[in-house]
Amino acid sequence: MKSILEQPFAHSHSNLQITEEPPIAKIKKPKIKAELRRQRAHLFAGRGLGSGADYEPFIQVERSGFQSRGRSHVVFNEVTGRQHHLLSDLELLVFLWIWSLRPVDCREQFPLSLYEYDPMYLFAKKMPRGSTEIAKSLGLKHPQITKLEPRVMTTDFLVTFADGTSLAIHAKYLKEIMEGPERSHDLRKIESKYWRERKVRYLVMKETPFTTPLATRMMWAIDGMKWVAQSIDIQCILILLQKSSARVPMGERLDDCAQTLGLKKETVVIGFKYAILVGLWNIHNPFQDYDLGLPWAGSKARAKKTSSAKSFRLPTL
Repeated sequence: MKSILEQPFAHSHSNLQITEEPPIAKIKKPKIKAELRRQRAHLFAGRGLGSGADYEPFIQVERSGFQSRGRSHVVFNEVTGRQHHLLSDLELLVFLWIWSLRPVDCREQFPLSLYEYDPMYLFAKKMPRGSTEIAKSLGLKHPQITKLEPRVMTTDFLVTFADGTSLAIHAKYLKEIMEGPERSHDLRKIESKYWRERKVRYLVMKETPFTTPLATRMMWAIDGMKWVAQSIDIQCILILLQKSSARVPMGERLDDCAQTLGLKKETVVIGFKYAILVGLWNIHNPFQDYDLGLPWAGSKARAKKTSSAKSFRLPTL
């Protein structure tokens, strides 16, 4: 179902066309012309609107499109029923961490409103300022495609929790923060103030919390995202695992669970990975070799579900 806020937002951006900006055909530089055409197409296509399955990220992974540091990833999320476009390995790890906390929604590559109009705050007593006005108030230059057409800024993740609070996350490698140009710091200042004015917690997440053992564990368990499509209670598997001997290879323990529950072993393995991903199963050895032919020491644990932006915490092993 389309959001009722989409129509006025799309109408607002159509109004942006009525400016003194010359037609794209008259712009001489091919790269600028292509970027201008691309941004206008994204705005008219409604990218950045909606929520859940209806949401389309403003920047999407394309062969000839935007490229970020490292590899890009497209991950299907059973919860939202759509693909998520992640522009680096760090964004993938941050996304998996967000997903493991089971928020209501997670919108990546979220566009910041350029001007005062913001469809998310139509009923606010005072409409918060857009990124262009915020940049001006800070004495900073807003990103521009041309002199008269500003470039849309984006936030890597906008996460919504069960209590209605939101968290804006900027994912950045530590080296880029420490050694990056002053301009990058200026852009983060604009982004940070944009969200503060909307009373949204803003957080810069670096790769440092994702130690090699933690990142290895999360990537091994990524298929656990498929478990939410199952109707079986994960506790049925975990209770059987808890009763089995840790001296027996994990593959055999999972095979016994599958036979007892009348399930395919593949289904049980996905359930086990899900339990690891969301923190329902603790692996006692942080340097565990993820070979199911080996014994694994572990135990049931309480889920690490987060219901509020305020209680969001950085990952630990």
